[in-house]
Amino acid sequence: MEIPELERLGLSKQEAEVYILLAEYGPCPASTLVKHTRISRPHVYDSLNSLGTKGLASFAIRDNKRHFQAAEPERLRDVLGQKEAELKRLKTKLESAIKKIKQITPERGERFDVMTFKGKEGFKTVFMDLMKHTKLGAKWRTIGWTGRSYQVVGVWWLNFLGQMEKLKINRYVIASEEKRSLEELRGEHVKVRWLPGGMDLPSSIILYADRVIIYHPTHDDFFAVMMVSKQLAKAYNIHFKLLWKNAAE
Repeated sequence: MEIPELERLGLSKQEAEVYILLAEYGPCPASTLVKHTRISRPHVYDSLNSLGTKGLASFAIRDNKRHFQAAEPERLRDVLGQKEAELKRLKTKLESAIKKIKQITPERGERFDVMTFKGKEGFKTVFMDLMKHTKLGAKWRTIGWTGRSYQVVGVWWLNFLGQMEKLKINRYVIASEEKRSLEELRGEHVKVRWLPGGMDLPSSIILYADRVIIYHPTHDDFFAVMMVSKQLAKAYNIHFKLLWKNAAE
């Protein structure tokens, strides 16, 4: 019989096997245990000694021989309690170690990550991230509006914009005059300012939270670079505000 939980308590495979044999055949001499297992005699004795140290086995002298027996199974709860206490002590020591490591670790500056996204699933990942952050209060600002998102993900895009309207999340968009007729730039929570004609760009820059996204949809595909940096986002938002101030209403 194998009981894997015994090994998870900290017993070795041999200790677990010897303990189970003791429960089945004990009290008995070590020779009985050797007879019913493939474990060598020296290793059986090693396991008996370690089980004794853990309080899971004991012996009595009978006819000048040691007869071993397993402790009551309930004793396993005590072993678990010891392990829990040991983990608690380890946790305390670990917290102390973490503090020491932090003290010797130099400041690395602010977080700066760069991630790329491709295809329809990449598109959805970007905009679900945007939704998560705008629901928490981040502003959604866009420089340039391609009008090609529907070609990438179809009705998913219209549903997404509809959800943002229901959530009353404002979109601040700077778009070229050529995009005035786009239905997706209309809505109670869409605020648009216009750049002169001839400034219709194939890509967009999307800003929210600490993200700057260079966003490029094609007729049926998508590619984006997401940069995560508070300082970079701050700089791009300053650019946005300058363009917003000078664009036509």
